[in-house]
Order: sequence, then C-alpha cells, then structure tokens
Amino acid sequence: ACSTEQEPSKDKLREEITALEQTLLQQADTPTIDTGSAVTLIGKVESYASRFPQDSMTPHLLFRNADVARGIGQPQQAIDMYSQVVREYRDFPKLAEAMFFRAFTADNNLEDKDLADQYYRAFIRAYPDHRMTKDAKLLLEVLNSGKTPNELIREFQEKQKNEGE
Repeated sequence: ACSTEQEPSKDKLREEITALEQTLLQQADTPTIDTGSAVTLIGKVESYASRFPQDSMTPHLLFRNADVARGIGQPQQAIDMYSQVVREYRDFPKLAEAMFFRAFTADNNLEDKDLADQYYRAFIRAYPDHRMTKDAKLLLEVLNSGKTPNELIREFQEKQKNEGE
C-alpha cells in the first residue's frame, strides 16, 4: 500500500525521540521495560540519523540508543549504531566510549569472539592512554584465554589467597 503521509519534520521527530526517551527513563527502576517503546525509539533514532546525519545531536542519539538496543536484546543493532558513530563522527566527544562499548557488546551480548577481539584491539590502538584501556586489555586477555568465567574466577581467587599468605 502506498502512503502519502509526510515524514515528520526534524523538530517533530526530535520531540518524539525525547518523549520516548523520557518514557524509558521513567521505567529505569522497574523490573520490566516497555520493549515496544524502545523499538519505536530506536527506529526513530535511525530515521533521524539517516535524514539528518550532519545534525549535532545525531551522534549523541545513536550513542545513547545503542545502549537501549543492547538493553532489549538487540546487540547487533547496538553494534551497528556504535559503528556508525565510530565511522561518521570522528569528533564526537564519546568516540572512545563508543569504540569500547562496541567491543564489549560484541563480546558479552553477541558472543562473537573474533569481532570482539577486532574491536578491542582497534580501541586499544586508537586510545592507548584512555581510562578504559586497562579494562579493554583485561577483557581481551580473558577473551583469548580460552577459559570459562568460572575457571578465571577460581584462578583469581587462588592468586588472591596465595598473595595473602
């Protein structure tokens, strides 16, 4: 079916995004989130980003809503949003965080070791002195250790015990 409905203006779309973000923020302390609102929000942000790529709010919206996508179990969508920030908004103040969370999402939510490895290494190369680089190096080490989380916890506890003697 053809639609003659006009797309909302930039201001109208931004108002809709803000309203949806507020709705989700109000639910932050509740055990369940309104997934429908989250999906609608992500769609509106993606629309905004494609229609207004030069707008100063676009990378902020993509960055914030990548976290929403991850929160509702859409890790690939989150990675795509973080990647868009990394590719298209090199001056974005939270570019390093976007790179880190892209790697973290690939690792913990998508469980794609190769992709996570690639993203952690890109982050470490780009930001060798960033406050999150130590975490990225540790997560990369864990990722490539071939050990289960329980094995790593046991090793850590043994090491702590031995150091305490």
